[in-house]
Amino acid sequence: MADSEIFVQTSQLEILKIVLDEYGLQLSTPWNERYTRMFEETVVRLIEKDRIDVILFIYRQNELVRDFFNKPSDNRKNVDMITASKAGRQLFAMLLDEKSLGLWFTNKDLMFILLQKRERKLLEKLLKSSLSLLTQLDDDGNDPLLYVCLKVGDSRHRTIESLLQMGCNLLTRNLNGENFIDAIQLERNRKLLKKLVERKVIKMDHVSGTLV
Repeated sequence: MADSEIFVQTSQLEILKIVLDEYGLQLSTPWNERYTRMFEETVVRLIEKDRIDVILFIYRQNELVRDFFNKPSDNRKNVDMITASKAGRQLFAMLLDEKSLGLWFTNKDLMFILLQKRERKLLEKLLKSSLSLLTQLDDDGNDPLLYVCLKVGDSRHRTIESLLQMGCNLLTRNLNGENFIDAIQLERNRKLLKKLVERKVIKMDHVSGTLV
């Protein structure tokens, strides 16, 4: 092994030791609830200090850390924690670029959480890394397009535009027999429909009042 490689490995181990000492963490044995909570607090503090590099380093080096981000039961909590700041969103985007993506990043629950939180840019990055998520359904049979129309409020037109550009199927029907064309014409989506027509995302026959 070259001297330069030895120096890099030694430096990495020193970084890891500093993090462990500073935050009182152990990364060699399975975590109990106390250590899980401590690591959550550590991630938040590192994000606040803009030390995304340290989080990424630990993520790449340690399986326990990767497992922390891959727990389906903690999806919402982890997303809320990471997307609470600009630096956290940067971390999320960088984790999506990792080659060793865990199940968390291909999990449909994560996609629906990002839809609910209207995290459009992060959603786009997630979907580009796993386009198969576009066909995933929630418990009511809604694909991402129907989910946005029926379960997400406020500004949604850019998200719908992105989903359509990525290839979401307009004709997918949920358990109630509704497809996108049905859902977008509901009273709750009146303003949304108008916005999509104005932006020429979808077309409407103004004589018949139906989508074309």
